[in-house]
Amino acid sequence: MFFRTVSGISALFYLLGPLHARGAPGLLQIVPSPESYGPDGPWQTVRVLLSNSSQAVHLIPGRTYHSRILSKDICGNSSLPLPCGAGGLYDQDASRSSIKWNDTSGVVWTMDGGQSEAVGIDTGIFEDVSFDPGDRVGLVPVATWSIRVVNQVYLNLPDGSGSYPAEVGILALANTNLNLEKTDPADADDSDGLAQKYTYGLHIGSAAMGIPLSLWVGGYDRSRVIGPVSVHPYALNPGYINGTSDWSSGLDDAASFVIDLRDIGIGVDNGASPFNFSERQNILNRGNSSIGDSLPVVLDSLAPYLHLPQSTCDAIASYLPVTYQDRYKLYFWDTEDPDYQAIVTSPSYLSLTFRNSGLEEANLTIKVPFSLLNLTLQAPITVSPTQFFPCRPPLAGGAYTL
Repeated sequence: MFFRTVSGISALFYLLGPLHARGAPGLLQIVPSPESYGPDGPWQTVRVLLSNSSQAVHLIPGRTYHSRILSKDICGNSSLPLPCGAGGLYDQDASRSSIKWNDTSGVVWTMDGGQSEAVGIDTGIFEDVSFDPGDRVGLVPVATWSIRVVNQVYLNLPDGSGSYPAEVGILALANTNLNLEKTDPADADDSDGLAQKYTYGLHIGSAAMGIPLSLWVGGYDRSRVIGPVSVHPYALNPGYINGTSDWSSGLDDAASFVIDLRDIGIGVDNGASPFNFSERQNILNRGNSSIGDSLPVVLDSLAPYLHLPQSTCDAIASYLPVTYQDRYKLYFWDTEDPDYQAIVTSPSYLSLTFRNSGLEEANLTIKVPFSLLNLTLQAPITVSPTQFFPCRPPLAGGAYTL
C-alpha cells in the first residue's frame, strides 16, 4: 500500500519484495540524518557507516537495485563546479572489509530514477554496512551489502549547456532477489519474520518544511499514514525475471511500482481561495486527448519532480504565477507576484486522483499542498537560490514518474 504526496514532498511506500537485509530480522528504524543535499530540493538523507564503521556517507534512499556510493576519486575533475561529494566520499583503498566483485566501467546510468542524464563509471564491491544509531546505544548492523562505488559521475543540465557533479549517492531499497530464502514473501506468516525482512516503509518528508524523513525496515510509521490507503503490486520487470535486462542502460530497475493516475485538480482545503475559483478538475488530459481516462505512472522517491506530459505541466502552470524556463525545462515561480505568497502559504493544493487498489470504479485522491511544490534551485544549477514549480516531462523514452 502507499500514501504519497509526490516530488520533494512526502512519500510512504509499504512494499513487499523491495529489500533483503540479511542479518537484520524484525523491525528496524533507520535514523534520518539532519543533513540535506541537492541543488534542486534540497533532499533528505540517511547516514550510512561503511568499512567496520570507519567511514561515513550520506545517501538518499530510493528504488534501485544496488546502493551507489561516491568514491573519493569523483572530485578529480577540476573543470566541474562545486560542490562535489558534499555528503561524504568513500575511500576503498582505506577499507579492510571491501571485496571487489565487478570491474565493469564506462556505464551510463542515473542517480535519480532515470529522470536526468547522468554519465558515470563504477565498480561493484561487497562492503560491511551499518547505520547511524541516532539516540540509541550502539550501531545498527546490516551485515554485508552489494554496492556500486561510483568513481566518476556528472549530471548534465537539461539544455546541454553544462554539467555538475553529484553530491550524494543512493541507498538501495529495491533488492528484489526473492529466492534467497523463499519464493514468495507475501505467503509468509509473521512467525518466521520473513515478511519483515522484505518490507520497508519510506516517508521522505520535506527538508524545507522541517518534516524529517522516516525509514523503517520491516514496517512503517503509522503516524505518517493519514486517511485511506491503496494496495498495488510491486512487480519484477520481465527482463529481470528472464535474464534479458540491458543493464547498460544504467536505470538499474529490477522492479517497478506502477499506478494509474486518473486526474489532477486544484483546490483549497479550507478558508479563502488564493485563486479566482474554489476548485478545478480534469487537468490531467487538458489539451491532450491521447492520454485517455488514465495515465500509468511510476512511483519513485528518487524522481526529483512531477514527470508528467508537457501538456499537463502547462495546464497546471496556467493557474500559477510561474514562467517556463527552457534552459532548465522547469517553471520558475514569480516571487514578486503577490499571488505567489498567497498560494504557497495558503491551504491550497494540487490533487492527484489514482485508481484505488486496481479497481475500475474506485478512486483515491491525494492532496499535495502548494507549499511543498515550492522547491529551490541552487548552485551550481543557478547562480542564486531560485524557487521553482517541479513539473516537467521525463527524458525521451522515460516513464511518467511521481
